[in-house]
Amino acid sequence: MEIAKITYTEESFRTLPASERRLVFQIANLINELRFFDHHLFVLVDVMKNRGPLSDPEIGLAISQNCMLFCLLAGKLKEAWQVVQKGYFATSLSKQFHSKLPMEGSDALKTLKDYFSRPNLVETLRNNYGFHHDLDKIGDIIDHFPLDWKHVAYLPDVLNNGFFEFGQVCLMNAILKSTGETDPRNALLKLWRELHVGLLNDFVVFFHSVLQASLAPLPATEETVEVANCPNLRDAKPLFLVLRTS
Repeated sequence: MEIAKITYTEESFRTLPASERRLVFQIANLINELRFFDHHLFVLVDVMKNRGPLSDPEIGLAISQNCMLFCLLAGKLKEAWQVVQKGYFATSLSKQFHSKLPMEGSDALKTLKDYFSRPNLVETLRNNYGFHHDLDKIGDIIDHFPLDWKHVAYLPDVLNNGFFEFGQVCLMNAILKSTGETDPRNALLKLWRELHVGLLNDFVVFFHSVLQASLAPLPATEETVEVANCPNLRDAKPLFLVLRTS
């Protein structure tokens, strides 16, 4: 796989105003973090939809990892919006870059402004499940299990390789309830479309547009770098159950 390596000097970066330089570093790091969520969610969704039959514990682990990633992604998206508010709108940079952004960057920013101007799923997930565990909402779920419900745990021989499915089932139901959907499949689909396909992509498009507007005038060197043995994303495998041998 060939990738372009672009190098800037610190001297050229120092020509940027301090507020702009800070924003450049912040959104570059956010793009890196959103890339992580993009790849891992894509692989998990692809495994669940298009690859061979999974065992019962693998199905539970796939759902568990999906829920965890969506909750953590919600926190990262909220943080990204705070960077836009404080580093872009609260400074003169929004006026400076307004006419420099391509249409897709401007459209992505408008979509983000509209989304975060009203109550939204990102804040619900972030506040209740991503970084804070609301015991009341968990309690609402566990108080409604029927008496004949089976609570399952899978325990391999290594302590931290176990999977307590009953914990995942509780959290999953609390998260899915927060989407407003009654069908679990539709709830997962809403999470995927709203957070992954929608907001994550809008942030990446807007952030790349800002970096292009800011860094394009700076001198830079470009070279091609070859990276060997890159797997196709559709061939990548998530870690479910693993052998942890010495």
